[in-house]
Amino acid sequence: MVNFFAKQIANSCTKQGIARNLLKFFSFKGKNRILSFVPPISEKLISENNGVKFHLNLRDDVQRGIFFNAYESEDIAEILTYVKKDSICVDIGANVGFYALHFANHIGDAGKVYAFEPDSELYAILNKNKDLNLFGTSLSTHQSAVGDTTGKVSFYKSKSDNSGWGNIRLKKDSTDQVIDVDIIKFDDFILKNNISRVDVLKIDVEGAEHLFMKGAENALQEGMIKILFSEFCFMSYEDFTYLANSILSYGFQPIGKKKNLFHSIMNKQTSPHSICTNFLFSLSKSSM
Repeated sequence: MVNFFAKQIANSCTKQGIARNLLKFFSFKGKNRILSFVPPISEKLISENNGVKFHLNLRDDVQRGIFFNAYESEDIAEILTYVKKDSICVDIGANVGFYALHFANHIGDAGKVYAFEPDSELYAILNKNKDLNLFGTSLSTHQSAVGDTTGKVSFYKSKSDNSGWGNIRLKKDSTDQVIDVDIIKFDDFILKNNISRVDVLKIDVEGAEHLFMKGAENALQEGMIKILFSEFCFMSYEDFTYLANSILSYGFQPIGKKKNLFHSIMNKQTSPHSICTNFLFSLSKSSM
């Protein structure tokens, strides 16, 4: 019965009206449940999310989430507390720029944001959103993957209604469409661009996070990255602990609202198989 009413409300959100406005502008228990039933909407528009403007295609579930002010809303609120006026921020797997644009909206003239997105369609929207917000040189965008090598790599595009699954590792939620994209080691990028520190780094690359770690070995060993924000999505316990222990080995410690969940998984009290979330890590002072 609950699902029946949730579906009725969700279907009414496909058109302009009271139900859509209530779902967009108000937060309440059960909102994400309703949103999970909202079907792809054949509509493109400009919308604002917490002071940042976006070009959005509501057929895509990531962009629908942004429109309804529900996409990783708690995560973005938490990570922005670490973004200062002079922060150097990096967004790897930027999609249409949700995190990168919010980072750019928080920094001042002394700060800088670097955003990486290899998918050409998403990269075009990312740049449209950058221009829409007049961020100029404070936001530097790069049409590239970031991994353990510099050159070219095969990239598996997302399905048209879920832009969040594109990756350089073939996954069940990817399409059969494969394209060649640029890829760069993070160590090579920071050397080329004379970057001496990274205050906040967000990475969401659909299971290739460990490849980023390999390509950022020098930066990690030298303690250049202060705050690391990484996705862990539907992993086996072995894959989860492999990535987690890799992060911890460089002196990072879990922080924030989900640190207890992180410890629960590491202690085998909670299974990671059904969990898809982001964890926040801070470099310990002894590692700086």
